[in-house]
Amino acid sequence: MASLTERLLQLAAQHRAKADALELAASELNGHAKEHAAVSLPGKLAGAIAVRGGHKSSGLASSVREQRERTAKLLDQIAASGGTPVHKDVIGRTAAPLTRTGYIQRVGDGYIRTAKPYIVNKDDQRAATKKTRRPSTSALRERVDAVRRPAKFDRSFPRMNRTINEANVSAYEDRVKAYWAEQ
Repeated sequence: MASLTERLLQLAAQHRAKADALELAASELNGHAKEHAAVSLPGKLAGAIAVRGGHKSSGLASSVREQRERTAKLLDQIAASGGTPVHKDVIGRTAAPLTRTGYIQRVGDGYIRTAKPYIVNKDDQRAATKKTRRPSTSALRERVDAVRRPAKFDRSFPRMNRTINEANVSAYEDRVKAYWAEQ
């Protein structure tokens, strides 16, 4: 009579044999799927490329840039016509947003270009409208500390006891200049 351990080892061997058989069948099926995919893939790719029209975009940013370049080209074409209105069929469906944003103006049956500049690259626009930055608090404190003070304590010497901002520091510097002008 077989012991419990021997019986468990026999069951494990049977299950291992079944698992090996299932793995072999799965690999054969998978191999068939890979062969089928390799045969049908070129046709599927050709169909997908034909549907897209061969247009290969590198992402949203490039397509936005391309659209802005096309719009700039259209606006240049309208501007090249001088004061003569360009017919609405030439502009097409881009007329409404360009009119709404003020780049073109409707005149009769056509459109003319306005003086509003159209910037293709938004980085150029940011550089053109670069804001002047306000001075940092540490820079303002340095200006306050740089003020010449009397060697001996003088109660009449102005004190900077306001919020540190450009206006208050400038006013303090003016008070100090007036103090030294009196001395």
